[in-house]
Amino acid sequence: MNVIESLIESTRQVPVRQVLAGCFNTVIQSSGWGIASTLKPTAWQHDGVPGAGSLVGRNARELAEFASADNTLAASMGIAAINSTLETAGLHLKELNARELLVAKGKGGVLGMIGHFPFLETVQNQFRDVLVFELEPRDGDLPAEDIQKRLKEADVVAITATTLINHTFHEIIAAC
Repeated sequence: MNVIESLIESTRQVPVRQVLAGCFNTVIQSSGWGIASTLKPTAWQHDGVPGAGSLVGRNARELAEFASADNTLAASMGIAAINSTLETAGLHLKELNARELLVAKGKGGVLGMIGHFPFLETVQNQFRDVLVFELEPRDGDLPAEDIQKRLKEADVVAITATTLINHTFHEIIAAC
């Protein structure tokens, strides 16, 4: 069972109360609030979200199944639905700043970043090298195709749940 299948399986069957899909974020309310990045296809070719307009009232597990969809807009809703039912009671959670954590864990080493993080410019001088892998590379970036051969050079890797939405998570983790 892969990570997405496991997350779907663990999603509770509770009613969905709200679905909000915006340009940058998708938010679903069920037993709690779940958020995910709204990923749109690079070429506008999606078929819409199955059942769009009638998602409120369905159960969160049904919407969580969208996480497996090739349609990235639907997959965004699926991850938000999963997040909306996560149980945090009893967990010992700690609020951390991702930028500070990366520097603390990898200062002086090689940082691998899957995509551009908003704080890249403020931390890059803390590392011997920074490898930024991008689906749409900018100057200085490495194309995503280089992940398999270059990511193993990184001492610490920054990755987000958007890799679950675009189905690159398992490939990236295997390359670490």
